[in-house]
Amino acid sequence: MTTKIFSIALLLLCSTSFRCTATEIIEQNDAALHPWHSEYNQSIDAAVIRAETHAHAALEARKEHPTFEGRAEVSRAFSQLCGQHNTISVFVYGQMLNSDFALEVVSPKTWNAATRSVAFGAQGLFNVANDYSEPSGLPNILTSDDPQNVAPGVVLDLTLNEFQKLASQYDGYDFVPLAHVGWEDLLAAKENAPSFHIVYTFSAPYASREGRYPARDDLCPDTNSYALSKMGAASLGNDFLYLWLRRNFLADGKIVVDSWDRFHLTPLSTLEGQHMLRSSGVNRDFWSLIQHFQTQRTNALCAVASSVMIMNALPHKPAPRVSYYAWYRYYTQEEFFTDEVLEVVDPVDVAVRGMKLVELARVLEHAYKLKVHTYLGSITSLEEMRNTMIRVLEEPNQYIIANYFRPALGQIRAGHFSPVAAYNEEMDAFLILDVSRYKYPPIWVPAERLWEATSSCDGDGSWGRGFLTVGY
Repeated sequence: MTTKIFSIALLLLCSTSFRCTATEIIEQNDAALHPWHSEYNQSIDAAVIRAETHAHAALEARKEHPTFEGRAEVSRAFSQLCGQHNTISVFVYGQMLNSDFALEVVSPKTWNAATRSVAFGAQGLFNVANDYSEPSGLPNILTSDDPQNVAPGVVLDLTLNEFQKLASQYDGYDFVPLAHVGWEDLLAAKENAPSFHIVYTFSAPYASREGRYPARDDLCPDTNSYALSKMGAASLGNDFLYLWLRRNFLADGKIVVDSWDRFHLTPLSTLEGQHMLRSSGVNRDFWSLIQHFQTQRTNALCAVASSVMIMNALPHKPAPRVSYYAWYRYYTQEEFFTDEVLEVVDPVDVAVRGMKLVELARVLEHAYKLKVHTYLGSITSLEEMRNTMIRVLEEPNQYIIANYFRPALGQIRAGHFSPVAAYNEEMDAFLILDVSRYKYPPIWVPAERLWEATSSCDGDGSWGRGFLTVGY
């Protein structure tokens, strides 16, 4: 086994077919698709993070302002909130960021006076159904007490006539207060607290309201609405578009629109993702794995959680008896580090940095006597990865653990392990059962994107990522 590990390492280090590091993968994607990424992200992200630390008082102050629920109350909002200039400040988002759309509602004078802004304690979602038969998501904002929920938008000072036109566009929405900071003030604040102000916006709650279809959590964005919104965000500047892509979410509230747009990820929780599973001809592993779906106990135990899922899914594998499961036999993350595992890895080290691909392979072979094949992404072609994964998914008692670089899929943090459970032929996509369920849902990933994400090195550059096939 030691010889095999050293052979893999030598092959990785010497192979002329080694493509690129994880950092190079994400930088190439950004350079090709979003050339402004590296120029703006640090200053914008830093400014938002600084403001988040000062937002709690503003979110408390927001509670002192009334919410107008439903059509009847919204119609009275202008008279109660308008200022001395007989206008009302409204935070707009979605299609209203697009000047062509907005100028059907407001005057050129009003639009030209618009100011870019960022709302805190607010999450942008494409979660309002556009119809019942084949629903997709229209843009929405939901408020929360979490200052890390951030939504970019534009503040308009509306006359009564303009407010009434806009309210008709958002018929059935509530009119709710937001705590926001002007864009220029946000960037200029540096270490000081920026100036927070209260502004109102239209928000569709999950509760039923007359005049609209319900908000729901199983939608992908409506393509026309998304295109108008994105074009509007782009017209407001590359910095604004950057934040918009990373702070607006699909209906599940976990997948940012950037991952759906640029990396074509589709959550299993969406109607589209569920259809992909039903229409898949390669999904036998899903049904056995889903019965044992685990949430990793800590940020570093993704390899352990993935292994436990697979070992429980394998038949006739004698698991240890577990006291807190009434002494039934079951593999658990808590009992994973047996004496045999300790001969391979140090659990203290694993708790800090996780495991590398080759370490996990050795643990499963040496400690749990499973048959494991290691595929390093840097020396595995897209076609070989696709064909191998499909073959294993179709075989009984064979499973796949993918080790991939999250940012290559538009996700946060770095390396990660999770089982692969199905393949959809029409979309050429694999279903990953993400074991960090508190952060991301099960997700369909296009084969090419998964290949890119498994083709990187670990953070220290010493070992490659890839995938394992595991079974008897």
